Amino acid sequence: MRLTYKQVQYLREVARQDSIAAACKVLAISQSSVLAAIDVAEEVTGTQLFTRRKGHGIALTPAGRVFLISANRFLASGEELTRSLEQFSGTAGTSLRIGCFLPFGALLIPPVLRRFRDSYGDCEITLLEGD
Repeated sequence: MRLTYKQVQYLREVARQDSIAAACKVLAISQSSVLAAIDVAEEVTGTQLFTRRKGHGIALTPAGRVFLISANRFLASGEELTRSLEQFSGTAGTSLRIGCFLPFGALLIPPVLRRFRDSYGDCEITLLEGD
């Protein structure tokens, strides 16, 4: 079984909040999802990462603190990748490729292109007319 990026995010939030219930509220997810993430992480690592303190939330074990250091590095790399992809996709611009039958192109296409440009701004448009 593998630990997913999202599950690592759940674990980080549990550690931040010292509470499963509080982490669920912040993440807007079910308690079962967080508990499953903890189970998978502890199975994968072969060690207990959290101690449940009855009535006092949850706390990281020494192994959990070491895990959290690596998890934070992993999540920071993921966030950097996301920023890079957003920056890259932002420079690519929006493009539209339209095909239309020759007799209708002059009548139908100009209003469509105007609405598209109004909605998406500058873009690359490829118009294909044929029969």
